[in-house]
Amino acid sequence: MFSVLKMVIFIYFFIFERNQNIMRAIVLTFLSVFLFASCDCNDDDLGQVTTDLIAKGTLNGSEGVESQTSVFQNQDNWGDFLDEMESQLHNFTTTTVDFDTRQAIAVVAEVQTSGSEVTILSIEETASNIVVNYEIVLDATTVISQPYHVVSMPKSSKQVVFVEQ
Repeated sequence: MFSVLKMVIFIYFFIFERNQNIMRAIVLTFLSVFLFASCDCNDDDLGQVTTDLIAKGTLNGSEGVESQTSVFQNQDNWGDFLDEMESQLHNFTTTTVDFDTRQAIAVVAEVQTSGSEVTILSIEETASNIVVNYEIVLDATTVISQPYHVVSMPKSSKQVVFVEQ
């Protein structure tokens, strides 16, 4: 960067002696391009959010669990969800979430007439939101299923937006 700046200064003084107006135009153009090129104007993308797996599996469809995309920020709502998921708690790596520092994210798909899987692909933080990207993949098998994926992430006051891919 400094060598480029030295070159510009050299050219400026070399040409300045001959034609001030041309040199001013060249310098202003160069500085404008340099400033705009060095500016990172994409403030929306703050990056990936790290998550911890709580559970990923498949219900058999008869448990009566509603399909949902949910954010759990307190023990009361989390406890209600765990009561619904009672038959699957043995598949949970933990049922304890420290809601002072973390929140839980759950995606439970609708009951499918074929085998299926739900996967939280990524969680990204933007300037105004937390974006949860997930996909539901249907298998060719004829098994009634209701897939789910539950993770925890650092607590945030930003709105969580779920996007099915």
